[in-house]
Amino acid sequence: MSSGFTVGGEEFVGTNGAVEAYIEALAADRYGADDPLAVYLAGERESPARGWAVSLDPWAADATGRGRLLGLLDGATDRLLREGVFSDYGRAWVASVVSALGARIAAGASAEPGPTADGGGM
Repeated sequence: MSSGFTVGGEEFVGTNGAVEAYIEALAADRYGADDPLAVYLAGERESPARGWAVSLDPWAADATGRGRLLGLLDGATDRLLREGVFSDYGRAWVASVVSALGARIAAGASAEPGPTADGGGM
């Protein structure tokens, strides 16, 4: 089963484990556990369902939010790669799907969605 993130109607899919690793890394952001995004992601992580898509639209609604979200995504990526969380397949997923997710966030939620990005994970 796969999970993913959605932005602007586009889904960025990976394995449950890969997406969960990103949710954990993003929820542990530098703004603290009480930050609204951290609270939202922690709640998503605690969801009993697997095979879910986490909507990032509310956090990418304006230029400030997009910049903040991109900074967090870059920080999470650096941390997860540095810690060796991903296999070769997972690192390829980060390079393709997570990179496409970052580009989509940067483009803004109101931009036309492209093809759904799909990939693996850990």
